[in-house]
Amino acid sequence: MSDKLRNQVYPLVFRREDYIPGTGFISLIRSQGRLLLVQEPEGFWVYGVAPCAISACGTTRAEALLRFQQTYVAIMCDYARAARNGDEFEVEVRKFFYQPADEDSDAWEAARQQVRDGSRALEGMKTANAADYPPSIQVDSIRRPETEARPANGEFYALADAA
Repeated sequence: MSDKLRNQVYPLVFRREDYIPGTGFISLIRSQGRLLLVQEPEGFWVYGVAPCAISACGTTRAEALLRFQQTYVAIMCDYARAARNGDEFEVEVRKFFYQPADEDSDAWEAARQQVRDGSRALEGMKTANAADYPPSIQVDSIRRPETEARPANGEFYALADAA
């Protein structure tokens, strides 16, 4: 077990939907997964368990979760920019999402057991059955005629024709 359990560690589940633009396609990503929220003296850290390889910090719990969300979307956008099409994007996103995170998975399960035992609670956070949120990702891509990727915030600028 890692040093994470020496601090206040909370097992979280999440579910989200994101529209991610790519060159010639746009994808709707539906994902749900597991996170470790760790309260340390200087603030909070969020570590991805599924997906792993993502972390973010903040001085408050809300800030750390927001930064995690922003990082997650930025990574998806990076994969979309690098992909030649929606199928390639899906393959790469699935590889990323399902990378094993053994140490963090063990810490997540240990923290989950503490919640079950009643020895760990997080004020202001509802409790959910983890079985209802198994780690998963679904990518639905559609082609679009534009040849350049649109920014993630949905902004798009083009020169209007003279009609």
